[in-house]
Amino acid sequence: AAAKDYALPRTYQWNLTAEQSLGRDQTVSVGYVGALGRKLVRVRRIDIGLPGQFPGAYFSPNFSSVVFIDNGAQSDYHSLQAQFTRRLSRGLQAVASYTWSHSIDNASSDQAVPSGGFIFPQETFRGDSVFDVRHNFSTALTYVIPAPKGNKISSAVFGGWSLNGILLARTGLPFNVLFQEFTPINVFGNFRRPNLTGQPIYIDDSNVPTGRRLNPAAFTTAVPAGQMGNLGRNALRGPGFWQVDMGLHRTFTLYENLKMQFRWEVFNVFNHPNFLYPTSVVGVQPFGV
Repeated sequence: AAAKDYALPRTYQWNLTAEQSLGRDQTVSVGYVGALGRKLVRVRRIDIGLPGQFPGAYFSPNFSSVVFIDNGAQSDYHSLQAQFTRRLSRGLQAVASYTWSHSIDNASSDQAVPSGGFIFPQETFRGDSVFDVRHNFSTALTYVIPAPKGNKISSAVFGGWSLNGILLARTGLPFNVLFQEFTPINVFGNFRRPNLTGQPIYIDDSNVPTGRRLNPAAFTTAVPAGQMGNLGRNALRGPGFWQVDMGLHRTFTLYENLKMQFRWEVFNVFNHPNFLYPTSVVGVQPFGV
């Protein structure tokens, strides 16, 4: 079923950028980029149960489920984007980019969200987008290694080599902490957010990869039926990410129009592990408790 006033989604985008040269070979730019999404697609799936089962537990005895589509979702994105660029000069070429951004929405995709008997106000779901990365930095360098000054043989062997490197680093992605409920027809059909108890959310633990884990005592599933807990949507952050890649290459000229390139590349030079956020279902309980 679709809402009677269902319409095409709308997006509005704008940006403002200032650029300044630093000498002949370098430039720096700073920009603001924004975007709004309005009347975005929202899909909700209401699991109702078999006809005649559990009278009064769901909205209708005539259907087992309903998928309802409307324009209830919206998003806001704002960012500061800065970039430094150096053209190849004196053997060095570089580009470095940094973005501070914040993406907020009440639905990060149009995937159907199960509503096991509860329809929550949309402000309940407003929070950081699932793909919101607050800080993002990347840089790439290429350095042409100077050929040794000597005879033609040493120049032919050791000349023409280039070293390049890439650094990627960003802060972690947000995630939800939820508890899961049995519906009256004994299937998992509802997720709600718990209440915070005031205990520390994380516990130091040297046995887990990131050195800390979620504290079960920080959350409680004692939330009144039909309500969300006071923990916001996507209120917690997973670990950050960083990686360094490097490469060494040289191009050989075989004929006037024929070249061959030797390339040796190493990914994740420091063998640094990167992890996603932890498992975040903190409990299971009967529906409506």
